[in-house]
Amino acid sequence: MLERAPQVEQVPHRRALRWAFGLLAFLYGTAVFAPLLASDLPLMMVAANERAFSRALRTLPFVVDEYVDGRAQDAASEETLEPIRFRLRELERGLPSVQADALAEFKAQFDASLSSREELAQLSSSARELVSELSLASQAEAGTALRATRSFPAFAALSPLDGFSIGAWFALVLAPFFSRRRRAKWLFLSLGAAGLFAVAIGLSGESERASGLKAEMTAGGVRVESALFTPVAFGSTETHLNESFVPPAWVRGSESSDRTPIEVRPGEPAVGSAGRHLLGTDALGRDVLARLLHGGRLSLAVALLAALLVSVIGVVLGTLAGMFGGLVDLVFLRTVEIVQSFPAFLLILAGVAFLPVDRVHPTLMIALVIGLVGWTEIARLVRAELLRLRELELTTAAEALGIPPLRIAFRHLLPLALPPVLVAAAFATSGAVLTESAISFLGFGIGPPTPSWGGLIAVERDASIWWLQLFPGAMVFLTVLAFNLLGDGLRRTLPSSAGGDLRTSAARGGRA
Repeated sequence: MLERAPQVEQVPHRRALRWAFGLLAFLYGTAVFAPLLASDLPLMMVAANERAFSRALRTLPFVVDEYVDGRAQDAASEETLEPIRFRLRELERGLPSVQADALAEFKAQFDASLSSREELAQLSSSARELVSELSLASQAEAGTALRATRSFPAFAALSPLDGFSIGAWFALVLAPFFSRRRRAKWLFLSLGAAGLFAVAIGLSGESERASGLKAEMTAGGVRVESALFTPVAFGSTETHLNESFVPPAWVRGSESSDRTPIEVRPGEPAVGSAGRHLLGTDALGRDVLARLLHGGRLSLAVALLAALLVSVIGVVLGTLAGMFGGLVDLVFLRTVEIVQSFPAFLLILAGVAFLPVDRVHPTLMIALVIGLVGWTEIARLVRAELLRLRELELTTAAEALGIPPLRIAFRHLLPLALPPVLVAAAFATSGAVLTESAISFLGFGIGPPTPSWGGLIAVERDASIWWLQLFPGAMVFLTVLAFNLLGDGLRRTLPSSAGGDLRTSAARGGRA
């Protein structure tokens, strides 16, 4: 009974870890799946895009002329080929079967022109003949209606990074349900599948077609037979100027808005319904829930990248200082003192202000600045652990076996110092969330129209428009709470020292 007491004491902390893991899985899930949860693009639709077909038909001769001129001057590249292929896909997608032969003949000539100068010389005239033939056919009365095809615009708009993030989320969320023996294999296979999914998205070449689709559907340029929209049928930057500062649906009830006219676009709930703008709108009538979901993508990505950078820099520098000591340790300590002598937030603001925004993506820029400033605490923690661990007998035994110092430090001693590092990294991530929100709130972070939680809070500071501060602030609070619960649970569950693992590590060092 006495031997089981420590395990009983850890039950509440393990429960806190499960709550933290579940909350983080939910928060990162809403961020990863934001393009499929809130978008002005339908998940699936059966429609004929008459406007896109007409645009592709009208502009085909011009892009062909550009390609022919480039080939004539030996300046053609893949960038000049892709516009032609894109327009041919648009034409092929909606073209009736009775007109397919003319397009197939031109495609064969286009493929032959890639290697034949004779076919290249006739390509421009063939493009104009094709346009003339299809235009005349479209004026006939029978058999010329465009085909309605099935497409998945919201999925087509995903980037390769979105595809990998979705796969990685599934891999990490399902990993705890596997045994320890199968967990590594599951992560390896699932992350590999996520990478292949990302490559497939990058090679699909369909993202251009998805842009502006809802506007074309509203204007009547797309003949829709059926469509399935996302749960929140609003884009993160989609404006409804006649619905500015509309309160949340559950506050205003089912009363219809007196602001007229309000354009109800395809897929959107009716005016005054409970599902229209569930969390209200901002000054431009943009849906707060859609912007909240998309804003979490940047805020959580910045926090995760910053914490990863903080941990890597802190672990490497702390390990080197703790293992080698002497001049290395002296330079390390002086550097830490210099960095800590300045207010961290002031350094971060200065770094964000001076870094080239036009060359570095804002997400990477903010994460880089936070990482370069906030590494000192983890580095000092790792240094202290290495100073203690290098005095143990296993270090002396490893040195006697002729193992290089760097291998001893990173292969044998660092794993014993990782438990407190993991705890510090969890708390560092929560701090990065607050820092990014503060930077965006002050206007130095990711600028409009791209949303982030801190930027959403700063949109309107009038207390009467409380929903613009409440909901983004609640998301920041939940994220910080989840990482703090994770850090506290790890601190109470993981061993705080290497004492329990010395025998195993010494045996491993002896085998090495």
